[in-house]
Amino acid sequence: MMSVDLLEKNLATSQTIQEFKNKSLGIIPNEDLIAFSETIEKFQSIYHELVVQPNISTLEVDMLPIFLFPQLKRQYYVN
Repeated sequence: MMSVDLLEKNLATSQTIQEFKNKSLGIIPNEDLIAFSETIEKFQSIYHELVVQPNISTLEVDMLPIFLFPQLKRQYYVN
């Protein structure tokens, strides 16, 4: 697994940006991780407005199995 794969997995499975940073320590240089995390934080509201809100019903349906069966979460994100 490459660094980008680990970062994507950590981003997908983290509830907060701080959790993402904690999981990702040591994968890339700290300076890069901090800069990347700050960029994500700045665009979070824009992403929510442009991607999440218009697709909320689809996202809820797609994520329903993960909420109902938490053991499936691992299968979705770890390959």
